[in-house]
Amino acid sequence: MHFYDHRRFRYSGTEPGSSPAFMGDISQLAADYLPLDYKADFAGLGTIGFVHVEAGVDLADARAETLWLQSLDKAAGRPDAIVAKIDLMADNLREELSWLQRQSMVKAVRQIVS
Repeated sequence: MHFYDHRRFRYSGTEPGSSPAFMGDISQLAADYLPLDYKADFAGLGTIGFVHVEAGVDLADARAETLWLQSLDKAAGRPDAIVAKIDLMADNLREELSWLQRQSMVKAVRQIVS
């Protein structure tokens, strides 16, 4: 599951013509998709939980996105776990991993390599 909040964060590749060719047309991702949208889309399906996977949030916003996700109210659509963004080549990798490890909802990290 991906949430997009373009008023709050910047996302790589969501502007027309900015995504890598292998991803195809992702212009629909330029629209917000928020917890209330998720709740409406999945209402009545018996969903018991979900994992939020970072969706190309700019690296400068990665920590803020994690904190925002953790701050959401469960009833309003907070995820059960987070796969957070990380730069595996960063000079401060140990610091970033340490910070992420202290975030209770972060269960994994990823870096899209293209």
